[in-house]
Amino acid sequence: MRGPLLYCAEQGDNPSVDLRDLLLKSKEPAVRFEPDLLGGVAVVRGEARSTAPGEGWEDRLYRTVRPREGDKRTVATRVMIVPYFAWANREPVTMHVWLKSG
Repeated sequence: MRGPLLYCAEQGDNPSVDLRDLLLKSKEPAVRFEPDLLGGVAVVRGEARSTAPGEGWEDRLYRTVRPREGDKRTVATRVMIVPYFAWANREPVTMHVWLKSG
């Protein structure tokens, strides 16, 4: 959340990662107004890590993401988050509101 607005990550803005695997870094994200995006919205950009899930989650609804230092499956990435009210206005994609941080 940023003020009264709820934000979400869309797959279209973050194509190189599975949104379920994102772990936001604790560092303060940057807020930037994008005048050409959806008629003009403030987006949040920040650093994240993408961590593949452990084995054995295939038939489970939820899975735990636990990055370990030196884990070869953990990859640094950038993430862009848009206001919730503006999602699904460009193309049909997956979306996540609740992202882990650490």
